[in-house]
Amino acid sequence: CATAAPAGGNKGANASLAAWRTYRGVGLDITCLPGTELLSAKERELCASDRLLPVHYLALKDIMLRECERNGPITRQEARTFFRLDPIRCLRLYDLWNGMGWIGVADGAAS
Repeated sequence: CATAAPAGGNKGANASLAAWRTYRGVGLDITCLPGTELLSAKERELCASDRLLPVHYLALKDIMLRECERNGPITRQEARTFFRLDPIRCLRLYDLWNGMGWIGVADGAAS
């Protein structure tokens, strides 16, 4: 059911958009979310700064580790488009996992 917009505009949406813009750069508080206890300090920091829920992060990590086990190391370029996330987040995840030694060899050593 369609209704006409209020005469004064859609103030509720404007307020929501303003609130979202305010909190967009603020890290997510993940301290009481499920799965947080399974993360290392670096993983917690990444989840908070990139605003990823711990359970989503763990699912992404599981997918990547299984893929590396099945097909060998993934290059940095392949990691940019591996998930349906923006490329910057994908590269941050890749850099963390590669730095921890979980997804294979370093960039220069892959053939």
